[in-house]
Amino acid sequence: RIRDWRSPGVGDVTLEALATHTAGLSRLPKDPWLAATALLSRQGPYGGYSADRFLDFAAATDPPGPGPHGYTYSNYGAALLGEVLARREGLSWPALVRRDILDPLGMARTGVETRDEDAALLARGHDDSRRPTAYWAIPGMGGAGALRSNVDEMAVFLMAQRLGALAGAKLTQQPRGKAWDRNETGLGWVIRPGGKGRILWHNGGTGGFRSFAGFHEASGLAVVVLSNTAASVDDIGLHVLDETAALAPEGRKPPLWRFGVTAVIALTIVWTAWRARPASRVDALWAGLELALAALVLHLLAPWGWMPAFAWPALAAVFAGSLLAVARRAMALPWREPGGKWRFWRSVGRGFTALVFAACLVHA
Repeated sequence: RIRDWRSPGVGDVTLEALATHTAGLSRLPKDPWLAATALLSRQGPYGGYSADRFLDFAAATDPPGPGPHGYTYSNYGAALLGEVLARREGLSWPALVRRDILDPLGMARTGVETRDEDAALLARGHDDSRRPTAYWAIPGMGGAGALRSNVDEMAVFLMAQRLGALAGAKLTQQPRGKAWDRNETGLGWVIRPGGKGRILWHNGGTGGFRSFAGFHEASGLAVVVLSNTAASVDDIGLHVLDETAALAPEGRKPPLWRFGVTAVIALTIVWTAWRARPASRVDALWAGLELALAALVLHLLAPWGWMPAFAWPALAAVFAGSLLAVARRAMALPWREPGGKWRFWRSVGRGFTALVFAACLVHA
């Protein structure tokens, strides 16, 4: 037994439901430990989440509700499928993929880890503000997208799928149900019908990277698109395979809420400095930390790639001026408030500020 699964529970869903995203599972596990480790990890939101912790959570989780369920894409389900199949074979997920897919196809440069000799060739990802991003590690949910590869080896994989050179490949390409719009779902594949034949495809994305791989069944045309930005490349891949598929308009900007959040945080910096009435230098230091926290959040969330050239230095000047204003008020103050009392909620607020500041600093 892989785990003692709660019954009824997630363990009652079928492997086919996991592979077709019809198990009714959420996009990600609603595990507080995953959320907590995501805040503190330098290796992406999954970096501190182990396979054992993931399986322990899934085994103890309530059922997703009475089915049948419609198609809802779930990284949770894809990762759970990978771990269950691997544990059934007594292997880790990377070892299972290596044994059954990568080694038979000679895909030596594809894997969870990058070979030392390939490290210099590894592209640097960029977020939707065009800033460099860190590489993600996915130790516990590898089936959701832990593999690193290149165009040449992904082309080998697509050829093997098209020709049925991998055991069971043709079975994965059979329609199993409706996905969205006109699309259907196979085992892992999205199947797009068309007048000139079906297109089988899938996409992926981690941090500052996006990918697309697919092939046109009738013509045999296959395409791999790998990008080191967070912008989707699905439209490019589908258009190459089917010229009637529309390309997304150029110059896609981040959603307006990103600009709204930027403005609110910028005003928060000014407001925090204006309302600061420290009774001691310790109070002033905490006010400075609040200002720095707002600046860090601004640095992480603002769509800098779409801002005017003067935006970043202007906001940096606003932060420096606000910090200077608080510092000037603190110069004539004692280090501690005379006769100051310990206040519980103020201590809780300061502790929360310090925790969020540390988390933002990790991800900055």
